[in-house]
Amino acid sequence: GLAVPAAITVSLGRAAQSGLLIKGGEALERLATVDTIALDKTGTLTEGRPRIAAFVLAKTATLPAPTLLAAAAAAERLSTHPLAQAVVAYAAGQENLPVAPAIEDLITLPGTGLTATIAGHHLALGNAALLTAAPAPELLATPDLANATPLYLLIDNIPQAVFFATDELRASAPAAIAQLNALHIHPVLLTGDIA
Repeated sequence: GLAVPAAITVSLGRAAQSGLLIKGGEALERLATVDTIALDKTGTLTEGRPRIAAFVLAKTATLPAPTLLAAAAAAERLSTHPLAQAVVAYAAGQENLPVAPAIEDLITLPGTGLTATIAGHHLALGNAALLTAAPAPELLATPDLANATPLYLLIDNIPQAVFFATDELRASAPAAIAQLNALHIHPVLLTGDIA
């Protein structure tokens, strides 16, 4: 009568030490029947430190690149998302950026991006869900950026530019996925971006 509760207590404690929180013995027992597991991409399978690998201006851009970079960084400074931090870091590494006007009415759109008002104009920055049409050819990833996450910058619903963010795969990720497959557990990727 004491062996099972003791084993469950030890298992829960050991799992917690490894960063895995399990809500009680019943949940632990139900793990034996799991056949699918959902994994977050950023920070779980990847290092969680994305960087901007490229910034491409759209042919429809109505503002110069430095102004767009300053506006994007000003909006993203108000976000804690790792991709937002990558945009801010990229802009900080550029020279001669103008001072961006104040950001107003910032709205975070979970899984999509953000919108804000800047100098009386509607700014949107995020994934393809913000676009009203397919991206223009110049805003598509080149083969070397095929695995990059595009972040589209729009001003007044007109595409201005795209940031391509990349993140390094964790060294342990392929082995972890292989172990799940060996256990006949199907991994599913949860991500707000393209892959």
